[in-house]
Amino acid sequence: MKKISRANIEKLIKSKLTGNDISVFLVLLLHANEEKGAIYILEVSINIVFSILSRNFPYLSRSSFYASFKRLESYGLISVREDKNAIFINDPELITAFEGDFKTKGYITLPDFVFSKDFHNLSVSGKRLTLKLLSMLNGSTNHKPVRLDPSDPALMSLLRKNTSQQVRNVFEEVKIFFKIVHTNNDIFECRISKKAFQFELILKHISPLNIFKRVYKVVVSFFRRWGYNYTLSELEKLVMALRWFKKKEIYEKLKKYIRLETTIHDFEAYFTSF
Repeated sequence: MKKISRANIEKLIKSKLTGNDISVFLVLLLHANEEKGAIYILEVSINIVFSILSRNFPYLSRSSFYASFKRLESYGLISVREDKNAIFINDPELITAFEGDFKTKGYITLPDFVFSKDFHNLSVSGKRLTLKLLSMLNGSTNHKPVRLDPSDPALMSLLRKNTSQQVRNVFEEVKIFFKIVHTNNDIFECRISKKAFQFELILKHISPLNIFKRVYKVVVSFFRRWGYNYTLSELEKLVMALRWFKKKEIYEKLKKYIRLETTIHDFEAYFTSF
């Protein structure tokens, strides 16, 4: 399970993001590390992130992932730090929670079902309502039910609906995850369904080298020709170059930066030369 601040949930569901954008953000959060309040994915490029995620989440297409990544970045929900070769999840409220010895209620725990295909297939309104309910229920199955009025203007605005009947339809949609009782007063009482916690997230362990399997042998022989011991990040960069340029052009460029008898002496200068 992963933690997220209520402030970030509000930003995620109130921004003009698509349903796919929300799924991409949550999947990125799932793969992020936490250290001293920083939430990040280290030593990766966007290409590598997609290659890893696509194995576990095949419903994410490459084009839609890249588009969602850019929108999340534009809304300030994620940031790319090229100097640290990392992707950061921008969640200052969660950082405050970590620094406060976990005594603050600034964050909640997300159950695994938000990373499932069933959640991904919800409408964008269904995803907004699911995250809103999780924020209000604080991720606890024993918490008192939340009472919501489908005619509440604030709720209608959040779900981008014009009528209370449209809001009722969204409640019907999220019943897969919540136990919802519609009272005679047209109020919905919601609590998390125990069945929702039966979603078991199983992630495949993927070696980063598998990402490059189609060109790995070419890259290895390319480096071994000069006896160079490459790092993984350097391997990734060279693979990207091989994909975009002809091998002959790569060879001619490399000759400027490689001492044939020993090693590459200025790798960064080589890649910035393209």
